[in-house]
Amino acid sequence: MTIYLVALFGLMLYGACKNHNTTNRRRKIYTFVAFACLALIAMLRSYNVGRDLQSHYYKTFLRVVNMDWNNLFTLGYENGYLVFYKLISMFTDNGQCMIAIHALFVIGITGWFIYRNSENVVMSTFLFITTCTWFMYMNIMRQAMAVCTVLIALEIWKRKDWKIKRYVLYAAIVILAMQFHSSAVIAFFIPIFDYLPFKRNQIIVSMGVMVLSLLLYNQIFKMISLFQIGKRDYTDFYSTSGEAINKISLYFVAIYILIFLIGTVSLVYYKRNSLGERRNYGPDEHVIERNYSDAFLLYMVLAIVVCRITGLKINIMARMTYYFMPFTFILLPRALNAFHNTNNKKIVKYSVYLLMTLAFVWLSYTSAATLYGTVPYQFFWDA
Repeated sequence: MTIYLVALFGLMLYGACKNHNTTNRRRKIYTFVAFACLALIAMLRSYNVGRDLQSHYYKTFLRVVNMDWNNLFTLGYENGYLVFYKLISMFTDNGQCMIAIHALFVIGITGWFIYRNSENVVMSTFLFITTCTWFMYMNIMRQAMAVCTVLIALEIWKRKDWKIKRYVLYAAIVILAMQFHSSAVIAFFIPIFDYLPFKRNQIIVSMGVMVLSLLLYNQIFKMISLFQIGKRDYTDFYSTSGEAINKISLYFVAIYILIFLIGTVSLVYYKRNSLGERRNYGPDEHVIERNYSDAFLLYMVLAIVVCRITGLKINIMARMTYYFMPFTFILLPRALNAFHNTNNKKIVKYSVYLLMTLAFVWLSYTSAATLYGTVPYQFFWDA
């Protein structure tokens, strides 16, 4: 537990030492240092850290080591993930190497995504930690690889100048992501929101969608089930009344509604001062890609809220949020930067920092062991 708090407060202290967002070079250095630290902690953890890693993935890797290619695809997981295991096993039978390679990929890709898109890399890193996405990446390893592969696809989708090529590449990479976790099929629908506007009247509509997602959870679950998420029957995740409603699930619903409201108030209701498609950091600096529209980011966070609300009744729906989660890391810093009143900006910013820090400490001490299996932390050499 201590190592997670040291990482959080250490990186926030480092972030507070100077403004890391004034130049691209500073952004690059902070992002590299921060995500190198987070990746290193994940790489050095033992197979006991991460509930699914301990109960499924580590044992499966050891089985794959001794299997031939003909029998590889009988283990019940997506083929891409099994191939990932088999390729590693061709060079080493050490399960720790598998853990390290996985951590380096998923955390590295997330850091790369934040570097390319965030207006405040310090806050985005903070959100990656305090939303417990870091914890989940050490647990839901197949889906983490699928999510990060989808992020690569979405970065290609931004390249509107590639015309038809971006459609082909996007579809191909999403199909690849489905080979790690079949739930990545949802990524085929994400580009739709790139064409939708988000104006003031959409704020009221969004509130209605949130209410309907609670009232129509059964119909939503049946619709999602048509896609056969993964290779198992997920109907066992269907909760009886109140079973999935607890302090933790309600907190996550509330925090994403809060982030959505901050975004809508700042970017839509009062409107932002447009910075264009890119933000320049000086004549000798690179530029930050800004091709995700405000509307697209708001729809992505709305999708998180809908999945979280539906997840109050159907647990597995909460896992769908991880395909949209990285956009939270981009939306909130952008929304805060758009505040016209400096005092209001500071109040909202530091309130979010305080609230989410306290919540992360509370979650880590009370629930991280049962929800994610990341507490207590153990280095692999102590296992």
